[in-house]
Amino acid sequence: MSKSYGIDISHHQGKINWSKVTAQFAFLKCTEGLAYTDPTYEKNKREARENNILVGSYHFAKGLDAKKEANYFYYSIPDWDDGELLALDFEIQIPNPVAWCLTFLKELERLCGFKPLIYLSDSFLKKYNWKPVSDGNYGLWAARYGLNTGYLMTSYKPSSGSWPFYTVWQYTSRGKMAGINGNVDLNEAQCDIVTLRKYGKPGVSGAEPYLKFLPDELSKCNCVLNARRYVPTLPYGLFTLGNKRAIINASKPTIGSVAVMNVGMWGHVGVVTNIEGNMVTIHEANYKGCAITERRDTEKNLKIIGYYYG
Repeated sequence: MSKSYGIDISHHQGKINWSKVTAQFAFLKCTEGLAYTDPTYEKNKREARENNILVGSYHFAKGLDAKKEANYFYYSIPDWDDGELLALDFEIQIPNPVAWCLTFLKELERLCGFKPLIYLSDSFLKKYNWKPVSDGNYGLWAARYGLNTGYLMTSYKPSSGSWPFYTVWQYTSRGKMAGINGNVDLNEAQCDIVTLRKYGKPGVSGAEPYLKFLPDELSKCNCVLNARRYVPTLPYGLFTLGNKRAIINASKPTIGSVAVMNVGMWGHVGVVTNIEGNMVTIHEANYKGCAITERRDTEKNLKIIGYYYG
């Protein structure tokens, strides 16, 4: 069986030289609870992508309202590419942990459209009956360190509990990796990297991913709303155009795609109507009277690109 190898990190690893990292995939801490976002997440995600490392994003559970934690995680990720993974990191003692995790995973699946993984220690796998979660077909990221030598020791493979197999094994917290100072968690996936990507965001099918909206069509819509940066009650990039719902995607802008243009504390939603070099023009339907406003900025300030489906 072909396998692939990766790391999982947070701000604790400090500054990483991703050009030297040899991992095939990397799980990055994104959020915790309802109010914490890892300060290194966006930088690490960008640089991992630039070095062709498959990205996974994980949320560290705090045992608060499960649906709210799932929403906080989802709306803290402004974009993810096809094949990128999501995971719930569950390591806490709370009443009814299986029910809590299942609620979180179902809500996250509803939001993102695919099944996230769940991270569990070997002791947690053995302590509780996880069948309701495994029956939901959420992949298992299992942790067991054995002697925790920093090396993979096959005699200490984790239990898979009620799952038929584990997808990823975190086998040490004392690993070493080029480009990272100090210890880092190391992982072995029980499949090659192509197969591992199938646990992540599915690609958009069909030859024409965009619905084309002309400026005069935009002027008829009165609900280009909520294009703000993330705040707890108003997610950045959650917006509608007429009766169409945006699906966040990190692809490059093309003519006819929907974009959020970052301007200070606000964003402006519109349809891309022109691209010249790295300069992008969008036509925005202003919520005040639905007037059309033309905005022009560099591509780097387009924080979210959305696919629209009818």
